[in-house]
Amino acid sequence: MDPAALKREYGRHLAFWGGIDTHRVLPTGSPAEVAATVKRMISTLGAGGGYVLASVHNIMAECRRRM
Repeated sequence: MDPAALKREYGRHLAFWGGIDTHRVLPTGSPAEVAATVKRMISTLGAGGGYVLASVHNIMAECRRRM
């Protein structure tokens, strides 16, 4: 789903929760990719309020912090 389209269509009527991908971004993305995704979701879904920053599902063991 397109977060920007969802925000435009429904952002006046509801709040969003999640948006941080636990399938690709968290387990396999670089720290820079994770940071970029977080910034993009805050900018897109958080514009004007109504957003809780969180993963889309439970964070699994594969999403360990990499050094």
